[in-house]
Amino acid sequence: MEKYLILEINNFVVPALIDTGAMISIMCKDTVDLLGIQSYIDTTSSFDYCGSTGCSRTIGSIFDMDIIIDGKLNTQISFGIIPHRDNCQLSIILGMDFFVTHSCIINFITDKITIEGIELEFPGAIKAHKLKKKPCNKWIYMIKDYFHICKNKNKNEYEKMRDTLNKIISNILQHPSVFEYKSICKKVIDERFQHASLFINILSTLGFVQMEDRYVYLQEDDTVLSHVQKGLVKAQ
Repeated sequence: MEKYLILEINNFVVPALIDTGAMISIMCKDTVDLLGIQSYIDTTSSFDYCGSTGCSRTIGSIFDMDIIIDGKLNTQISFGIIPHRDNCQLSIILGMDFFVTHSCIINFITDKITIEGIELEFPGAIKAHKLKKKPCNKWIYMIKDYFHICKNKNKNEYEKMRDTLNKIISNILQHPSVFEYKSICKKVIDERFQHASLFINILSTLGFVQMEDRYVYLQEDDTVLSHVQKGLVKAQ
């Protein structure tokens, strides 16, 4: 059974396949482009490599890329970069160089991996496969996780949270200089939602800060909100 880790790279969330048959960690050029990290490629470092899917030659390398694994472990990983493919399903592969460098121990019985002394659970295959086609903005990914929890608890409340968040974001984007639209009273949240803490987590993820009895949006860049609103519209 395939095992994946969820990586955060340059504010995007992507799955990485665990491949103990690969000597090095690799990344498809398609994924490099989607993540916007083309400038990190060292084209002078090209070499032949072999893995469980066969042998090929890299077009360069990315050294010591800052990575967050499973939202918990901050570390660095180096990748060999392979050319564009028509169907690059295995966009990121973590090979033996990663396991040795980061002192990894895989427990197939408990379905967990220890990396640099930190034990992490492998994500479900469904979650990993959903991310395989295209990297997901990290804020949308985290909010989807919160919404997934809420949907399992109470579908009606999930829809209410989604619609409320969409309204809040729309007001901020339409009236960026009006403070009234950039805050929401904690009492309103508590009264409106049975699982109010989940909605507060979503607001915090987006950059809302608690100030006395209100949650206020203090970010200057609304790019994140625009991304999230597109995701909310698709979810309706």
